Amino acid sequence: MNLSPLDKLTVSSYTSLEKQSIYQLLSAAMAIDGERHPLERQVIEDVVHEIGLTSSERESSRSLNKETMEGILRNMSDNKKVYLGKFIAQVLLADGKVTPIEDKFAAYIFSTLQIPNIY
Repeated sequence: MNLSPLDKLTVSSYTSLEKQSIYQLLSAAMAIDGERHPLERQVIEDVVHEIGLTSSERESSRSLNKETMEGILRNMSDNKKVYLGKFIAQVLLADGKVTPIEDKFAAYIFSTLQIPNIY
């Protein structure tokens, strides 16, 4: 994952709970089509590295429920949400195809979390 210095500054500013929620959301995105493609896993590991998610935060993320994660992610700044949208897209596109269920998942997440449209 190639990030500019400005990108790195933004993604390094996620709070611990935001990082945990991002990790859980990306894991859900990977599994939504019933497959866990190695390229999707690699994208998630790249994101984990870039945002600085620790192993203890990864473990703690398992205790977050859907409502808590949605609230945390919905309340992030628009700038942080744009990167979250990019991360989701990278996971969904990693295996070279976007299934209808992945498309519906992305639409739901972008709407629910009020992720700005960057197109």
